[in-house]
Amino acid sequence: MKKRDVYYILCGLFGLTTVFGPFMPDTWNKGIGAGIFTLIICAALAYWFYRLAKKTDPEARFGKSKDETKQNIKTIKALKNYTVLDIETTGFSPTEDEIIEVGAVRVRNNKIVDSFSTLIHSNTLLSPKIVELTGITDEMLLTAPTLNEVMPEFKKFLGTDTIIGHNIIKFDSKFISQAFLKTQQGLFENALIDTLPISQAMYPDWPKHRLLDLIKNFNIADTENHRALDDATQNMQVFEIMKQQLH
Repeated sequence: MKKRDVYYILCGLFGLTTVFGPFMPDTWNKGIGAGIFTLIICAALAYWFYRLAKKTDPEARFGKSKDETKQNIKTIKALKNYTVLDIETTGFSPTEDEIIEVGAVRVRNNKIVDSFSTLIHSNTLLSPKIVELTGITDEMLLTAPTLNEVMPEFKKFLGTDTIIGHNIIKFDSKFISQAFLKTQQGLFENALIDTLPISQAMYPDWPKHRLLDLIKNFNIADTENHRALDDATQNMQVFEIMKQQLH
């Protein structure tokens, strides 16, 4: 049985308890207050399991209706020319933290034909966690080009392509948008496709959907380097496998 089905069953059970609970004598054995509290908890659990079920529902990820879902899947499967990007940053806030590396691969007819990769100078000292995760050090960034030097070339490389990324909608695109604004490059308006929700929709029984989990499950690699160009390249491979498995 799929995880989504279990969530729907639990949602139904707690929902029925909420509806019929007031008519069951056992509900009120410990008093009216306790009975009402129990019904509220059951209603909350029913809603919670419903949200979990919808979160793992492919239609909830790919579209609001079956027709929209089919159209979105058709669009993804037909995409042969696109660019995959990844970034490394000093933290998680697009307004407070900085991009320290960008990497991207240009894909034509489902094959990588060009790439873009550079470190970016930072005025912020890197935390030990970032250094350990990426292998990037403060010394490496001292002579790296500035954001003002990188962003015009990076925007030119991206062009008008559809941009693929893992968690790109909630993370990478926010940083790129801020970087474009800071360097007077205008808005980041490329169409985006995020492989994170696609993975969650296609493989709802997987416990995790990090890029690391995807490359392991697809036998692409055993480790993730957490370097922008490497991650973009692996994400391109992930996307191509997903396209083949979509139906």
